[in-house]
Amino acid sequence: MVTLDAAMYTLAVSDEDGKRVVAPNLLKALDEIGLKAQLNAWALIRNTELSRAYGFDTAYDLSRIYALRGILAGIQGSGRQNEDIDAAALYLREARQLATVVQLDAAKASVGGDPVYAGLPSHATQRLLRVLNGEEQ
Repeated sequence: MVTLDAAMYTLAVSDEDGKRVVAPNLLKALDEIGLKAQLNAWALIRNTELSRAYGFDTAYDLSRIYALRGILAGIQGSGRQNEDIDAAALYLREARQLATVVQLDAAKASVGGDPVYAGLPSHATQRLLRVLNGEEQ
């Protein structure tokens, strides 16, 4: 998740014009490194015994990556933001199904406090909370 954290740091220290300049490169790096690796991990573990130990974390991280893609899409005005938020919700739903009570409680708290989720439009964070609460399938 170094790519996600590095991208979030870059956005945090950039002004609005700087964000528009760096967003395409951040998206490219996120897709080529972070998303690709995380999707490969998900494909390897999701239907195995390893999903008990690593499924929640892998799906949760995929949700965060897609949420960041949604933020970057919003900065670029690319029109992909809703698609990325849909993907974030999908993987958060998967994470919810694999979560322990402690993990689920932490995930609910993080949607409000995690800089990735906090960077989304409020309607998106509300939707993600509904997913975690089991109110949206």
